[in-house]
Amino acid sequence: IMQTPSEIIDGAYDYLIVIFGGIFSSMAYNLLSNIFRSIGDAKTPLYFLVMACVMNIVLDILFIAVFGMGVEGAGYATVLSQIFSAVACVVYIWKKIPVLRLTKADLVATKQNIREHCRISFPMAFQASIIAIGTIMVQIALNQLGPTSVAAHTAAQKIDQLAILPMMSFGVTMATYSAQNYGAKKYDRIWLGVRECIKLSLTFAIVVGIILNLFSPILIRAFVGEGHEDVVELGRLFFLTNGTTYSFLSLLFIYRYTLQGVGKTFTPTLAGIMELIMRSVAAVVLSNMYGFVGATVANPMAWFGSMVPLMIAYYIFKNKVQHGVEQ
Repeated sequence: IMQTPSEIIDGAYDYLIVIFGGIFSSMAYNLLSNIFRSIGDAKTPLYFLVMACVMNIVLDILFIAVFGMGVEGAGYATVLSQIFSAVACVVYIWKKIPVLRLTKADLVATKQNIREHCRISFPMAFQASIIAIGTIMVQIALNQLGPTSVAAHTAAQKIDQLAILPMMSFGVTMATYSAQNYGAKKYDRIWLGVRECIKLSLTFAIVVGIILNLFSPILIRAFVGEGHEDVVELGRLFFLTNGTTYSFLSLLFIYRYTLQGVGKTFTPTLAGIMELIMRSVAAVVLSNMYGFVGATVANPMAWFGSMVPLMIAYYIFKNKVQHGVEQ
């Protein structure tokens, strides 16, 4: 269905088997990290996530370049790093936050709690599913371009994921911060927090974008080794289109998580649909016209298409609160 090239389909199958075998570690980390954020601690799960990402990259290089385990080694590197982050969260909670230790009484669910969880989580899950569908469409386009494009995109994404973590952390921080201040009716603190986060996140986005564009060939070679200059060149093109547009992503994270923090879930869901549309256009149209570069434009297009409705919704919400229309 995804038109995976025959020369890499066996490796893709092995990778998926490993990833699905360790999927509970990913679920555990996501659950525990959001529990941390719900009590106002956004830094601890971020530290664990950064350590896990660094560990993932180191294990990728070790398993692939040193041990020669291929794609399956990349899968094991991902699962082991996820297990590390999940276990780190459990140990930290057990030692530092006794109130979060589960008892039998905590395992009893009420209808009200279930309804409230569903009201907030279903739109977020739907949004994540929409984004995933768009990503799959881009992957299909890359598969059609051949194994060189797939290898370049995979290596570049490893670096890209680490680069965007700080920008995501600014957004996640705003989710908790805005929720707390919205509940306390300290609205001015929300506006101030958004302004300051935008300054910090945009600055980081510009700096890291410049760094990645300057040093992307060296970074890509660390994953693919010497003698793969065609892959390195495509990786450079990836950061030329993505690294220069990180500012869109930094704003997207802040507006999206702020709106989610104050309970506005409709617009983030709509923004997810816009992401799907933009990625689909890039996958179906631009990749056929411009090849690999057309496929890499999918991310910037999706970021911009999602950021615009989120930004508009945020300022509409702010205006309503300031004029007493919404409290």
